[in-house]
Amino acid sequence: MSEHDSAQIRADMAVLQQPLPFTEEPFAPYASQLGMSQEEVLELLKNYIADGTVRRVAGILKHNRAGFTSNAMVAMEVALEHCDDTGARLAEFPFITHCYRRTSYPDWPYTMYAMVHAKSPEAFNGYLEEIRKTVDCSSMVVLHSLREYKKTAFRMA
Repeated sequence: MSEHDSAQIRADMAVLQQPLPFTEEPFAPYASQLGMSQEEVLELLKNYIADGTVRRVAGILKHNRAGFTSNAMVAMEVALEHCDDTGARLAEFPFITHCYRRTSYPDWPYTMYAMVHAKSPEAFNGYLEEIRKTVDCSSMVVLHSLREYKKTAFRMA
């Protein structure tokens, strides 16, 4: 990719990363800023998705406002040779929004992390039981957030 292409992608992404308005023509502001028609904006997005520059275009749910008030990161001690299989299993649960494999340490043996969202403490506990029945882990810890200082989507500078 040439430097010009890279610069053009950055310029396009500076516009395309902005939130879409909830209107009949949500792509109109993009079109105006990019100097093209809404149809051309959609074609541009399709091309960026096809070549892997953009993974997806998605709405962002504010889970707390939607009633998902029992949320926590669940850390699991999973043997390294089982992490890929465990990650695939965790990814199938609809109540898990993201899961990761991370490095363990002698005083912190956890290798797998999954963010669990539920509408009540009872539902959350039920989801933990589902995880325990599905995942072979030596130990598990639930990391509830005490305070949120920042939570934003990634934005290109």
